[in-house]
Amino acid sequence: MSNYLTRPGDTISKITEKFNTTSEEFGELNDIKKLRLMNEQVILIPQVHHTSIKLYQYITKENDNLQSIINTYGVIYEEIEYFNNLLHLILEPSQTVLVEKGAVLPVAFEFENG
Repeated sequence: MSNYLTRPGDTISKITEKFNTTSEEFGELNDIKKLRLMNEQVILIPQVHHTSIKLYQYITKENDNLQSIINTYGVIYEEIEYFNNLLHLILEPSQTVLVEKGAVLPVAFEFENG
């Protein structure tokens, strides 16, 4: 079992999907009948075994920082720290940062002149 700090927009279904668990397993650790998710609330996550996580390689740009990556991809600092073995908080341009592939990727729009 592990702890998770909720963020704006979290729902039980989003959390259980993110951590590859079921609402039944989630409910065994958290009283979901009384649970009202609030921002920065600590909840319990069931331990999941034998799962694979797909990672996306993000190449940092000139003014990127960890907070901008966290905001853009909807991940938490601990995930970035874990997948990248970060020793310091300073990112260099063109540095590869691994981000969980299930995170929402920013949408790129292309426009034609015409």
